[in-house]
Amino acid sequence: MAAGPISCACHGSAFDATTGAVTAGPAPKPLTRIAVGIDASDNVVAT
Repeated sequence: MAAGPISCACHGSAFDATTGAVTAGPAPKPLTRIAVGIDASDNVVAT
């Protein structure tokens, strides 16, 4: 499954959904990685 970019509507930054790397500023740092999973109801949850 391909992951698209994550965009911040407040500040206009964009991030790579796979790595969290900044792909467009003004964000000075990448996103912090967190573990996620899918629960029994097909919801994405932090694990």
